[in-house]
Amino acid sequence: MMSYQPDSGQSTGGTEIHIKGENFPNLSDVKDFNARFKPQSTEMAEKIVPVQWLNDTMVKIVVPGGWSEGDKMNLQLTWNGVDYDENGFTFTVYNIASVKPRSGPADGSGGDIIIKGAGFRPEKEALCRLNHVVYKRSKQSWNEIRCPVLPAAGGPAYFGNVDFAVSPNGGADWHIFGGGFQYYQQPVVMDISPKNGPAHGIGIVNFYGDYFRSDYKLADL
Repeated sequence: MMSYQPDSGQSTGGTEIHIKGENFPNLSDVKDFNARFKPQSTEMAEKIVPVQWLNDTMVKIVVPGGWSEGDKMNLQLTWNGVDYDENGFTFTVYNIASVKPRSGPADGSGGDIIIKGAGFRPEKEALCRLNHVVYKRSKQSWNEIRCPVLPAAGGPAYFGNVDFAVSPNGGADWHIFGGGFQYYQQPVVMDISPKNGPAHGIGIVNFYGDYFRSDYKLADL
């Protein structure tokens, strides 16, 4: 084994890993020819999957699903079902837990869309996709990816829903968020009333302005 791509994938599985090397034998017995994913930090059980031979310099693995957490995995191959290679390859499984906010002003003046989870490698560059436009994240840590909100193509008064997705592994896999992202015209607050009240917290403050609305599924007033 010499190299592999990509080096991370989603916890639900399905990511295809291509491994390059030399003199790979064409074996079909999965008991002998398989790959092992062994978590480095968590107590999750290791998983073993079959390897698909493509040619003598390349094989393919499909990442198994069912991981409850994001973690770095020792990725190893065996051709006899017993002795696993010692190349020291690390594959990271990432898990997406939440995303917020799901809506923002059409002029792009809102804050970042924050994706939380685990397994987002800080040294890698996640990609964001909003309304079919692919762009780079603004910040990234092991537990968080931040995607800036792009101005809506329809202008600052646009009201509508567009697709939104994120790829922690640079475009190899896309996590599509159901419902997408909702644009609305930026609300304007002109006045509040009353401007004072009792310290023990009884009373209602009324806001007056324009473009207030919550008539869409992703509203979070």
